[in-house]
Amino acid sequence: MQWQRTATDLKLVGEAIQPFALIFSVIAAVFTFAVSERDKYLDRQVELSQPFYQKQLDLYTETSRVIARLATTQEGEPAHAAALARFWELYWGDLSLVESPPVDSLMADICKNYVSKKDPSRCFANDVAAAAHDFANENERELSERWVRR
Repeated sequence: MQWQRTATDLKLVGEAIQPFALIFSVIAAVFTFAVSERDKYLDRQVELSQPFYQKQLDLYTETSRVIARLATTQEGEPAHAAALARFWELYWGDLSLVESPPVDSLMADICKNYVSKKDPSRCFANDVAAAAHDFANENERELSERWVRR
């Protein structure tokens, strides 16, 4: 009879544990689902940010190439004049769309100390350049909000 009592006790324990096991299983399933959905969301954010990062990489690469060309050519050479013209386009326009604050600061330093050393005021905005720079910065802010969730 002792074994019948033990069997009955074990059956009662098993029945008492079942609801907790069910609740634990539901919680584990919900947690797994939430983690999976979060990972999908993060993957989608990375996917949506790719065009922005690709444009940033392309412009950073071009800017490096232009600065290198300025450093390796002499004033008066056609390649130097072309590189200088493109530098100003990048400085006041294209690069402002994607540059980070450290890159912005470096570009200003390069402008003042190397590109426009004789006339550093060119590195600061006149009305048209300021408008172009402000427009590009506003575009960068909007693109960052849409493409790059920080």
